[in-house]
Amino acid sequence: INSIWALRNLYYLAPFNIKQDIINGLTIDRIYELLEQCTDEKFLICLLSLLRNLFDDKDTDALLPIFNPTKLLNVCCKKKQTEELKFRRIFL
Repeated sequence: INSIWALRNLYYLAPFNIKQDIINGLTIDRIYELLEQCTDEKFLICLLSLLRNLFDDKDTDALLPIFNPTKLLNVCCKKKQTEELKFRRIFL
């Protein structure tokens, strides 16, 4: 969890090239895998926060096509939703 929190904080207000480097290192497939297989609510909240910081207003148009927005929403919506997860997903 700590490494995802660190990446989440790094993403916040990071320039586009830094975000792209982190995505290349973590890989989009790994992000989807973590979203699909995660059973720890705290880890999932952290991962959703990371994605929220990734899709900053100025970078959303460039990054969203890389992630396949339909797949991203489907993966997020399949999870059993507690109130906290519903709140985090709304802001994603």
